[in-house]
Amino acid sequence: MAEACLYLLEQPEEKLQPLVNIGPGEDLTICELAELVRDVVGFGNLTFDPSKPGGTMRKLLDVSKLNQMDWKATTLLRESQGNTYKWYIDQATA
Repeated sequence: MAEACLYLLEQPEEKLQPLVNIGPGEDLTICELAELVRDVVGFGNLTFDPSKPGGTMRKLLDVSKLNQMDWKATTLLRESQGNTYKWYIDQATA
C-alpha cells in the first residue's frame, strides 16, 4: 500500500480524479484471511459456523484504474503479513 501511495504522489493530479482504489486486485474470504493469520503466527484453532454466514459478500476493490497507470502490487499478502508479524515480535522483544 505504501508503494502505491508513493507512486500516486508522483502522478499528475488529473490522473487521480475522482479517486484511485489501492489493492492487489485479488479477493480473499474472511476464512482464508483467518487461516493466513493463523499460519503466519504459527498457532490457533479456527472454528466456523456455516449456518451463520454474515458480512459483505464481496469486498474486492476495482483497481483497474491503478493497473491502467502501470502499477501492480509487488508484495503478496502472506509475505506482508509475515513481515509485519516479524517486525511486531522484534519490537516486543527489543
